[in-house]
Amino acid sequence: MREIAIANEIGIPSIVIADPRISGEGGCCDNWLRMKSEEKHCPDAVVTALNSLTEEWKPPLEPHYIFFATDQASEAALRTGPIL
Repeated sequence: MREIAIANEIGIPSIVIADPRISGEGGCCDNWLRMKSEEKHCPDAVVTALNSLTEEWKPPLEPHYIFFATDQASEAALRTGPIL
């Protein structure tokens, strides 16, 4: 929750989509969109919000790059591994 508050404070476009069974404290969840975890299709409100977020999002002025290397034979490299 702290990350969303920080994003809001500094103007980073963001949305929260939460299962209806999830609740927050202090009114933080008042503007969350709701979608059941087992849903196979997004409700119209979620689709609209995601499209809007895509339009609002701007590439960073100074993008960061992440390099990740692992032994391809290790368990971590498997599709079902703990990292990927």
